[in-house]
Amino acid sequence: MEISGISDYHERTKHRPGRYAVGPGGLDWRSEPDPRRVYAEAPRIELPLLARDPAAGSGALCKREERGPESLTIDHAAAVVELSLGLSAWKGYGGTRWALRMNPSSGNLHPVEAYLLLPPLDGEPGRLCHYEPFDHVLEVRALGPGAEAGDGAGAFVVVLTSIWWRECWKYGERAFRYCLLDAGHAAAAVSVAAGLFGLRVRYMTEPTDNELRALTGLDRTAFAPFEDEDPVMALLVEGPHGEAAGSLPRDPLAAVPAGSELMGAPNRLSAEHDDWSVVYEAARITEKRRSGPAPPPLPWRGGVPQPSPDLPAASVIRRRRSGRDYDGRTAMTSGDFFAILESLMPAAGRLPYELSIPVRPSDLFIFVHRVEGLEKGLYVLVRSGEGGRLRGATDPRFLWRAVEGAPQDLELRLLRRGDLSRLAALCACGQAIAADGAFSLAMVTDLSGAVEADAHAYRRLHWEAGLTGQVLYLQATARGLSGTGIGCFFDDLVRELLGIDDDSLQCVYLFAVGKAVGDERLSTAPPYAHLAGRRRSLP
Repeated sequence: MEISGISDYHERTKHRPGRYAVGPGGLDWRSEPDPRRVYAEAPRIELPLLARDPAAGSGALCKREERGPESLTIDHAAAVVELSLGLSAWKGYGGTRWALRMNPSSGNLHPVEAYLLLPPLDGEPGRLCHYEPFDHVLEVRALGPGAEAGDGAGAFVVVLTSIWWRECWKYGERAFRYCLLDAGHAAAAVSVAAGLFGLRVRYMTEPTDNELRALTGLDRTAFAPFEDEDPVMALLVEGPHGEAAGSLPRDPLAAVPAGSELMGAPNRLSAEHDDWSVVYEAARITEKRRSGPAPPPLPWRGGVPQPSPDLPAASVIRRRRSGRDYDGRTAMTSGDFFAILESLMPAAGRLPYELSIPVRPSDLFIFVHRVEGLEKGLYVLVRSGEGGRLRGATDPRFLWRAVEGAPQDLELRLLRRGDLSRLAALCACGQAIAADGAFSLAMVTDLSGAVEADAHAYRRLHWEAGLTGQVLYLQATARGLSGTGIGCFFDDLVRELLGIDDDSLQCVYLFAVGKAVGDERLSTAPPYAHLAGRRRSLP
C-alpha cells in the first residue's frame, strides 16, 4: 500500500492499544538477517586494537579533549571505530552466542553500516573502505589517487548507511523509525569516541544521498533483493589543525572519486524476504535531494557534568548495555539527575551536539519515579526554546512549577504530582521497565511542522532523538545505572496523557534509566580475544 507522504507514514505506523503497527506477526528464524556485512574478495586492512584506553575521565563524554594529534594516521581511524562501532562483548546462553556493540540497536539487529573515505595516509593512496566490526578490519572497496596527490591527512569521512531489511525482519512497517534512531545513536557514538582523541566530528550538510551513493559505490553494488544499503549521513572527522584553519587543504570527499572501480562482492544476508514496501517508500520520500540547511547556532552553556566517581570515559563506553529489567527499588540522587539533564542540553562545544545536525531538539516529558529529594510526578525539560507553545498545547491543569534545587539554566518544570509509574508502563506498550527505574521520559517534537517544508527533516528529528538517547546511555552508565531505549510505545496514548492538542507535536522515542537486574544464566566473553596480537598504542 502506498503512502501519500512522510506524515502519513508516521500516522500509519503508530502503535495503539489492541492494534499495533503492521509487522511480521512472528519471527521466521530461517530468514534472520546475518549480522555481518562482508565483501568477498575485497582486500582487508587489519586494524590495530588499543593497547590502552585514553586516560580521559568521564567528563570527556561531554567535552572534546583539547589536545589532538598533529596529523591523522590509520591508527586514529581504527581507535575511533573501535570505541564507537566495534564490539563490546560476546554474550552466550546454552549453545547460542551473540555479539554486543559499543553503539546500541533495536533488537540488537544493527542496520547501520559504516564506510570510511580515507585520504592518503601512511604513504598509502586514498581508499574507500567498509568497516567490518567482527574482525575489526577495513575492507577496501576502491582506491583513489596516490599518496603523492597531496596531504589529505587532516580529516577523513565516515559515511553511515542503513540496511532497512535488518529491522523489517522483526519490526515490519515501523522499522524505518528504528533504523533512524539507531543512526542517531551511532553518530553520537562516533562523536564521543573521536572526542577522546581531540578529534572533532561534524555532520556534513552538503552532499545529497545520491552523491553519497556514488562516492560509496552503493549505486553500483549488486546487493541481493531487499538488502540494499541506503546512505544515511556523512560525518567529517577532523584534527584540531583542520578546525583552526577553518577549511581543509583538500576536499575530504574527493579521497576516492565517484565512479572508481569497486572491489569485493556483498554477502547475502537472508535466504528469503518479506516485502515491506512502505518502509522503502518512506526512505525514498525522505531522501536528501539537495544540500542541507545550515545548523542553527547553539547557545553556550558552561559546565561539564561530572559523575561520581569519575570513571575513565572509555570504560564507560565499553560498559554501556541496554537494561532488560530494572529492580524497582534503587533511587538516584537529585544531583545525578540534574547533571544528566544538564548533559542533554545542546550547547556549543558539548558532545555529541557538536555534530551540529540542523534540527530543533526535542522536549523531554519526564516520569520521575525514584529520585531522592524530588517528588514523584511528571516533569518537562524544555530544550526547544518553545516553552510557551508547550504550555498552550498541553493539559491546562498542569502546574508548570519551577523545581527547587535545579540548575538555573535548566527550564525544568513540575507538571503533575503523584506516582505515574503505571501510566508510564502503559504508554510503553505495557513494559514494566518504564516504571521500575529511577525515571523514564518521552521525547516530543514538532514533527509535522518540520517535515512540511522538508521531508528529510523526518530523518534528522529521529537522529536527534537517537543522539539524545546515546547521551542518556553513557551518563547513566557513568553513574552505575543503565539505560534502555524504548521504541515500542503507544504514540497517541502518550499525547493523550500529556493533553497535547497540537497535531504537529508527536512522540518519537521513549527512554528509561534505572538499576538493571543481571541475568546470571548468560555468559560474557571479551570482544576481541582472537585479535590480541594486534594491540598497539597510539603515539
